[in-house]
Amino acid sequence: MRLVTIAVLSLGLGASAAHAQINLSWSDCGVAGTEHRFFGCETNEGPPYLLYGSFMAPSFGDEIHFLGLNARLRLYSSESATPDWWKLGSGECRAGAVSMSVDFLSGPYTCTDLWLGRGAGGMVWETTSLGPNVSQIRLTAAIPIEEPYVLEQDVEYYAFRLAFRRDRTVGPGACSGCDPAHCIFLDEIQLFQDPKRANDPILNYPIHRMHTVWQNGFAVYGHGGRGCVDGAPTAARATTWGTVKALYR
Repeated sequence: MRLVTIAVLSLGLGASAAHAQINLSWSDCGVAGTEHRFFGCETNEGPPYLLYGSFMAPSFGDEIHFLGLNARLRLYSSESATPDWWKLGSGECRAGAVSMSVDFLSGPYTCTDLWLGRGAGGMVWETTSLGPNVSQIRLTAAIPIEEPYVLEQDVEYYAFRLAFRRDRTVGPGACSGCDPAHCIFLDEIQLFQDPKRANDPILNYPIHRMHTVWQNGFAVYGHGGRGCVDGAPTAARATTWGTVKALYR
């Protein structure tokens, strides 16, 4: 099958769509999932922890003939630098311990599956310029260009699923830093259509929340669950708050 050509992992295309809506949750989409995820960091075995991104189409303008999406997530550590357990990129301590999927044929079924087994894509983990305790995941996925999916309004769709495995948590070769708190923030999702439509909206407003928390130590700040601040001592909080503010420059 031929997939729509997307500038993989480039997120600056198209105009921002005010009040377009996205969600981020553990275990399932939206309110069916949870904000917090706790792990005792005592084993390498067990199922991965699943993180779901979802969205609703913009509530104004022409209908969206969906062909693909890009998304960016930022990961804020309560530590002064990203610990090894969260270094997930190529050549890093836990390289390959996170994977992306847009296959929802086997569930869950709470939100609507627009991929219908036709999606393909990829992701990268990388550092950022926001500080040594901030990393990010960029991902992209698409369906065949000949078979666009027409989005309905007021329907919440699955965008992606990230699976965080427990590899290298304990034992020989373990990567330290599973215990510290992290805030995972879904910065935006951009939808793609046929270029002739000249409308690739950027979704950046929460339905319920745009963040999830790993372990504990973060508190929600701002309107509509738009992020987290570090609940640790003042020095660590200042570092994290500065990086979070950079999102809105």
